[in-house]
Amino acid sequence: MTNDFQLSNIQESDFQNLESDWNRLLNQSNANPLFMSWQWQYTWWQCWSNKLALELRLISVLDNNSQLVGIFPLYKRTEKKNNRFHFIGNTWRFSSTVRSEYISPILSKHLSHSEASQICNLVAKLLKIQTLTIRDCTKDISELVNPNRYLAIKRESDYGVRLECRSDFNHYLSTLGRNTRLKLFGRRTLLFQRNSIKIITIDQTPSEFDHFFLTLNTMHVSRWGRPCFDDTSLQFHKSLISRLSELDGFAVYLDMILDDDKPISCSYNISIDGTTYNIQSSFLEDYDKKISLGTLHFGFILQRAFEDPKISYFDFLVGNGKNSFYKSRYKGSTYELHTVQFRKLSLSTAALAVYYHLPTNIRLKINDFSRIFK
Repeated sequence: MTNDFQLSNIQESDFQNLESDWNRLLNQSNANPLFMSWQWQYTWWQCWSNKLALELRLISVLDNNSQLVGIFPLYKRTEKKNNRFHFIGNTWRFSSTVRSEYISPILSKHLSHSEASQICNLVAKLLKIQTLTIRDCTKDISELVNPNRYLAIKRESDYGVRLECRSDFNHYLSTLGRNTRLKLFGRRTLLFQRNSIKIITIDQTPSEFDHFFLTLNTMHVSRWGRPCFDDTSLQFHKSLISRLSELDGFAVYLDMILDDDKPISCSYNISIDGTTYNIQSSFLEDYDKKISLGTLHFGFILQRAFEDPKISYFDFLVGNGKNSFYKSRYKGSTYELHTVQFRKLSLSTAALAVYYHLPTNIRLKINDFSRIFK
């Protein structure tokens, strides 16, 4: 049995007016409350759509009672005469923007699995999707796509760590390995032997905001050889914070450690709906050989999360450190996000399916011979 769902292609001029309905549905769904919020998605679209020549394909779904039960925030990009679809919030192999994680359609929790799958197939049919790439999504989304119509290809994977913060902070410390506990907490004594140390959360005035992100970028250049935020990304975060500040249960923390009023570590964190997300951190790498400054700063930030009754989780998000996957040492739950490409089945995708099941060494030889599967 199938239900009648009404699909509409929302125009760009109406995108900005969707905030209330969008976030109401978001609260009734399992979609991520930060990255799939109207504030994040609309701000991303404002910052990059014109710059990257993207065409909005924002689909709303109403049920038989005219209730909003689904939103698919998509865009289309023409590549070599081929129309390729992506979710708003990310690009894949054609440009660089801020990274949006936990990407998914926004679907009401009241929908059954078969109804959600039906809606996904209706959206694909409406937009005549040949190729859809979803970056940083959970594996659950593949279960909603009809395998008789689309080939799912896992292009990339990345790992993150999510830490539950509902216990006592001291108990949490006791669960850590000796070396991690020392770096995260024990070295505070050594740090505070310097009488000039201050731990601050800066005010979010325009001048302080600019100073914080300039400092964060400068530290990132020193460690990684490039800034973490370009001009467009900085504008994104300024606009995002301004919009999120109107929501209940939201907080932004621009944290610094100062030594003699000079920044030695910075961390940018957003809290929403019971979870704190570490958006970006950096520090002076050669500050003191006895102190792991980045880890020690996380100790202060995690303690705040554990002591805040409104916070249940701290999410380090995906990505490795400079030298190792340091996030695993914090004893949280490791999760995997995928970049998945869906291609409509045809003779060429059938050949592609065979190709991706070949051993890696054979695929490499094929790549050397031909660029077809690139």
